[in-house]
Amino acid sequence: MTIDLQRGGSRPLLSATLEASAGVPVWNPTTAAAEKLTVRTNATYVLAGPEWRLNGWTLSTDIGGFGPLA
Repeated sequence: MTIDLQRGGSRPLLSATLEASAGVPVWNPTTAAAEKLTVRTNATYVLAGPEWRLNGWTLSTDIGGFGPLA
């Protein structure tokens, strides 16, 4: 998690960025074995002051690939 405060515009902006990943057990048909599929997620939320209302957000995911179940 990272926090950023921008004060240069007409209103201050507070951005919070979250990064996470999760491993999900799945069947990999290429190797014919149970493996872990990693999915990464990034989210950014922007709040605008002085009332600190939600001003924008982004959410993205990508697949990191298969790996051994451990």
